[in-house]
Amino acid sequence: MEGVDFFPIYQQRMFENLIPITRKEKELLAELFPKQNFPRTMKQDSKRHHYFCVETEKLMRPIASTNILAHEFIVEYDRRAALRDKRRKARSKDGK
Repeated sequence: MEGVDFFPIYQQRMFENLIPITRKEKELLAELFPKQNFPRTMKQDSKRHHYFCVETEKLMRPIASTNILAHEFIVEYDRRAALRDKRRKARSKDGK
């Protein structure tokens, strides 16, 4: 069964938007965004202190210097924002 994905589509989407973060990163984000929740993996002792964070621009920027996945997200976000701005400027020049 090579290449078979055992997760249904709805579960794949659910896990796509979370990245693992460290406890220090979680504490930093909790200080900056006190109402934000950061889910943990499991209640087992061996799985403690593993936290996850939703991929949003406002949450990824503070931890981009310490988290590779957050840095990659910000780079891609900025690249897409630049392309979007470039398209908007081109449309406004064309008069559309």
